[in-house]
Amino acid sequence: MARARSLAERQYVLKADRDLPENEQTIFWLRPLKNHEKARMLDSSARGLVKGGTRDEERRYSYNLNAIDVVATALVRVERFVDADDQVRDFAFNGKVPADFLDKLELKDIGELFSEVIGGTEMTEDEEKNSERPSGSRTMSNGRPAETRIAGDSASAS
Repeated sequence: MARARSLAERQYVLKADRDLPENEQTIFWLRPLKNHEKARMLDSSARGLVKGGTRDEERRYSYNLNAIDVVATALVRVERFVDADDQVRDFAFNGKVPADFLDKLELKDIGELFSEVIGGTEMTEDEEKNSERPSGSRTMSNGRPAETRIAGDSASAS
């Protein structure tokens, strides 16, 4: 039986802030990517890898641009952010986060938020338990389990 995945916002605290007292931690509120947003992100990643070839710096550049775009899409609000003037501020975003706010973050922090967003768009443990797919199994882009071989494939068992 198909089940809806959770689209609820969730809080995230950067690893660097976790040792601070709770009232000094910056809280980033993230929402999961919608399916079309995730598909667009995966398509951008694939194009970046093909276009970038094997050069590591080109792949990192593509990854970073993708991370910035994903965080700009998924970030809903921020609480207790310490601005450049040492003022603690809260931010709420209606739609895509403005580039001037993202420029205030370190790229490594955007990368950490990106990883959280991508991880948060996967099935929850309960969702995976209720799916037809065996736990931990991989699927190909056509939706078949990765272990499945197409009939007539020379590598398939007789």
